[in-house]
Amino acid sequence: LHFPVFHSLYFCIGSFTFLLNVPIFVEFQCVEVVNECTTGKADCSCNADCFDRAEGYECKCRPGFVDASPDTVHYPGRVCNKPKSPEHYGQTSRQQCGPNEECRFNAKGEMVCQCKRGAVQQRDGKCKVFSQCERMNECDRNAICSNTYDGFKCQCKVSRFHFRDFCDLYSSE
Repeated sequence: LHFPVFHSLYFCIGSFTFLLNVPIFVEFQCVEVVNECTTGKADCSCNADCFDRAEGYECKCRPGFVDASPDTVHYPGRVCNKPKSPEHYGQTSRQQCGPNEECRFNAKGEMVCQCKRGAVQQRDGKCKVFSQCERMNECDRNAICSNTYDGFKCQCKVSRFHFRDFCDLYSSE
């Protein structure tokens, strides 16, 4: 059995076993707790806030800044850029995005058109929304397929009930 122990200067993980219903410590390992945010060891952008965690720290770009870090999933807030203002691009640039596209700031702070969620960029550069029911419909033949925000769902037709992956008839037996 493992359990964490917090002390003001150390973070300890211990494991123990029971001998005649009495806990016996087998292993106890402690590491000094270091607040990387206050000691200057964190590599957050000057436009980011630093949050101390039990094991390490986390950086988060401040409101109004775009996270342009090379690895925003594992190491966010390392590079935070101020986006260029929409006025810089003029009102018409928001209208230049095609159907199924939306205007977003990229990592460099530039406004670009990108496919909306659920749309896929084609070879010609245009974004197209595919009907998941047409492409991936794995519904039972007695079910109705409906497109959803992130895929599709199957719903049994009237007088049918869902059993595993099938829609069976109700029976009065």
